[in-house]
Amino acid sequence: MQISDMLASYNQVSQHQSQAIPDTDNNKQKEAQAKPNTASVVNISFEANLMREHAADVMQGHDLTNISQHDLDNLTDNLYQSNVLTSQEYASLSFFGEQVFNSEAANDTYLQIDKNQPQNMIEKWQEKLDQLREMRAKPIAIQQAVRMVNVLQNLQANAG
Repeated sequence: MQISDMLASYNQVSQHQSQAIPDTDNNKQKEAQAKPNTASVVNISFEANLMREHAADVMQGHDLTNISQHDLDNLTDNLYQSNVLTSQEYASLSFFGEQVFNSEAANDTYLQIDKNQPQNMIEKWQEKLDQLREMRAKPIAIQQAVRMVNVLQNLQANAG
């Protein structure tokens, strides 16, 4: 074999080696990652619909724009027992609700509530959120108030 033949063979081999070799396992993994896990999406969607149905059942006849803290306590207990509210949401709306509005930190007497007097609880929580923002309260307190406003608005949307 002559040197020119050997060089030609070498060039052919090196060209072949420089081409990308398909990595089928890696490609399959990338394809799997690109596709959404439809089982999880369906499961979450099913749970969200089920939660909405429970919320609609429990919220039937309740108006969060005209409810006392005492009645809200009873309602949140039912919502928690029906797995509509998390334990944190339940605690914030029932146990701590009155304390949030009637604490010494609530300087504005307008924000204070009577446990048996019907109130617009969505509006009260929104006002509390506004107060926390004005006071530049800790981010966790603001996030909690935002969450409660959102929860109350979503529950009101499910009220019949």
